[in-house]
This record gives sequence, structure tokens and C-alpha cells, in this order.
Amino acid sequence: MDARALAFGLLAWLITYAIHSTLLLGSAWFVARSAGPARVLLRDRLWKWAVVGAILTSSLQTGLGLRPVMGLWSLEQQVAGPPWKEPVPAVERPRPEPRPALALAHEADLPPRSRPFVPPSVVPTRETRRAPESSPDPEPAAAAPARPAPAAALPPSTDPASPIDWKNGALALWCALSALGLIGIASAWLRLSRRIRAREDVLDPGLHAMLERLRRQSGLARSVRLTQCEALPGPITLGVLRPEICLPPRALHGLSAEQKESMLAHELGHLVRKDPLWFNLLHAIERLFFFQPLNRLARGEVQDTAELLADDLAVGWTGNGLALASCLTEVAGWLVERRQPRLVPGMAQVPSRLVERVERLLAEEQRRSQGGEERWSTPTAALAVGALVLCVPRVASSLPAPVEAVEPIESRAPGHPHEPAVEEAPVQAPIGLGIQVELLDEEIGLLDEEVGGLRHEMHGLDLLERFEDKLDDIEQRMRSLRDRRDLLQRHLIEVLPPDDPALFSLTGP
Repeated sequence: MDARALAFGLLAWLITYAIHSTLLLGSAWFVARSAGPARVLLRDRLWKWAVVGAILTSSLQTGLGLRPVMGLWSLEQQVAGPPWKEPVPAVERPRPEPRPALALAHEADLPPRSRPFVPPSVVPTRETRRAPESSPDPEPAAAAPARPAPAAALPPSTDPASPIDWKNGALALWCALSALGLIGIASAWLRLSRRIRAREDVLDPGLHAMLERLRRQSGLARSVRLTQCEALPGPITLGVLRPEICLPPRALHGLSAEQKESMLAHELGHLVRKDPLWFNLLHAIERLFFFQPLNRLARGEVQDTAELLADDLAVGWTGNGLALASCLTEVAGWLVERRQPRLVPGMAQVPSRLVERVERLLAEEQRRSQGGEERWSTPTAALAVGALVLCVPRVASSLPAPVEAVEPIESRAPGHPHEPAVEEAPVQAPIGLGIQVELLDEEIGLLDEEVGGLRHEMHGLDLLERFEDKLDDIEQRMRSLRDRRDLLQRHLIEVLPPDDPALFSLTGP
């Protein structure tokens, strides 16, 4: 596959992703809005399935070359056939070439039905072979009248040197803007790494013991590093393979023991749910597929549900929702002074949701586990992804024009439903072979004359001794050609039927 085909294939995949992501994210928005704000776990799973499922379904359709039920859409604007019919490439038929003038002259004396077929490989005559390139074309004596070529609509040019079309421009625009978006994410991570470069490990043994107890209670297998950094306004969670909780120094001195326990439990809930990985993945998808505005909505919804579900886990481990609510209000006051990083989970990162979170923590009935209620969400999402792969149309870079498959004549038996039984005609030898032999005789004679004239000219220029060996070799080949011609004529006389017109032309009157 060349670079041009690969680029157009990538553009077709992007358009397919745009279709699938619109359907999935729009459906997730509708279901989440219908479910209500209390179904937090359902909303979280719906948005994650929608974001990842659009990439999965479009990649499966393109990678496997599936033909969905609703057909294929082509960038070349060719209409695809029905999904149950595989397209058969059309075979170009060669155009008939002009007949030689000498053959047409011989045909004029024959009856209409016995005129022979002269193949295009006939040796040209002496006049056409000896005509100089600079001289004007002579008028053919018996040439057939020229027929005007039928007018046909030419297909659009697909030459790589043609002007840039919309496909090249769209692909270049996507590459430039997505690269800028990914560079922005990398710059934000560099700023964050510089900001927390001076962080230090927390030395308080009481906090370490509290964090270790919560880690064993949560079932997290990896040990968690606990650090502090003066440049942070609030606690954040870092890392996936090497999990870490980084706290501001005021969190070590300005909070009570119950508030510290709730804060550590909340941040540990982000690590259990792998929220740092999801936050970075959603940011990258949003920048990479900037043309899909619903990705931004999905990222915001996942961040909101992540904070609510981390609150639920923290209260489940500590059993103290009031302590977590008071800790949230305290940390929110710290964030008024300084801005919290957006690429990592933070405790009170969205001030507009603070009132909702505090009310939810104080309402015991809204913090019940929703795992049993949402067990059907995963199989339902898997079925939706499968239906999307099989049904929703896919965009392809190019499609062959659909033509009806033609069964070879040799494979059709008598009584075939699509072809009536026809009695096979006996195979006959092609007519006009005598004329071909006459043309061959004439050409051999012309070559003999030319070789004789060339020998005479060389004799006059005293070059005969120098080229006599080559001339003798040419004459030897001419004699061999005559012998082969005579052998061919004898074989034709034996093979042809007695009533064949070609036999008369071979044997003479």
C-alpha cells in the first residue's frame, strides 16, 4: 500500500469515527439525562463506553473490511452495491485497431460473408515502412472512412500531480490541529512536572499508617507514595504504575485527623478507579479528535462522576460522610487563591459541583452502592457496540463500480437457468489464411529486393567486403524464412476443409 492510499484510508477511518462517535455519544447523553443525576455509576460507565466504543467500532469495521448492513460510503463518490453482492471489477475490452490497406484491397474481391479477419499484427507494407517521418501522410487508396469517436464523460483525474482536493486538505488540517492539541497536553505535563519537582516525602508516621490501613481496606495491591509540595493549592493523585498522593503542606497542619483520613480515602478512591489514566486518555482523545465536540462533554461528565464515586468509596471505607463534607469545604477555600492542575484528579477541582457533593454526602440514601443496579450496563453496552459494527455504514477510501458477475461460458452446462442450451458449432479454421500467405510472400520479395539493392550500393562504395558476412547471414535467414513459409502452406492445405475459401487462395485456380 502506497502513502497516498494509506492517507486516504486514514481519512476514511476518521469520517467513520465521526459517524460512530456521534451516534454513541449522543445515545449516552440521552440515556444519562433520562436516568437522572442519582445514577452516577451508570452515567460514568455510559460515557466511558461511548468514548472508547467509537474508536473500537470504527477500527473493527475498517480493519476487518466489514460490509455493514447499511452499506459502504466511498470518498470517490461511487455507489456501493448491496451488502450481499461482492463487487466484480469491470474488464476493459480492447478497441479494434484499423485494418491495413492492403488487406482491405484483397477483401474487396471476396463475397461479403467470406471476407477474412486480418489480425493487427500484419507486417506493414513497403510504402508505409519506407515513408519518411517528416513527409505528410499519404492518402490511403482503399482505406475505410474514419468514424468519429463517441463522446464520453471522462472520470475525474486521480493523478497524484493533480491539484490538491478536499481530501488532502482535510487530512492536512486534521494532522496540524491534532498535533497542536497533543503538544498542548505535553506542555501542560511539563509545567506540572516543573511545579511539583521540589516535592518531598511526608515523614509523619501517623499519616503513613492511616494510608496503609485504607490501602489494605480498598484492596489496592501497589504501595502508594505520600508526598507534599508547597506549589500545590490542594491534594492531587498521580501515577498509574507508581501511584502517588501529593498534598499541600497546609493539609498536614490545617485539618483534623478525621478530615485527613477522609482526604486520603478520597484520593485513594481515584487510584482504585484508575482515574489518572482515564483523565489523561480523555484529554488526549479530545485533542486528537477535536472535530467531535461531544468528546469535551464526555470528559467533563467523567470527571464529575469520578469525584462523586470517589466520595462514595471514601465514605464506605471511613463511614464518616460529615468529615469528608467539611474537608471539601476547607479545600475549596484553598482553591480560591490558586489554580489547581486540570490533568490530574483533585479533591475540590470544580467549585460549581461543591454544593451538590456536600448535599450528596449528607444524604445517606444517595450514597448507596449502585453496583447491583448497574450490572446490566456492561452487557448492554457490548451489544450496542456489536450492533454498531454490523449495521452502521462505514466510509471507505474507494469502491469499485458494481457490475454483475458474468459466469464463464465454459462453466455453463446445458440447461443452466441463466443460459439456454445452445448446440455447439464445430470449430473451423479462420478464413483469410491464403491472403496472409500472399502478404508474407510479398514482404519476403520486398526484403529480397532491398538486400540486393543494399549489396549493389555497398559494392559501389567499396564496402561489400566489410559487410559481406552480414549480408550473407541475412540472405541465409531469408531462405530459412521461405522454407518455413512453404512448410506452413503445406500444413494448411492438409488441415483446411475442401470447401474453405482459404484453400482456394492457397492452391490457386
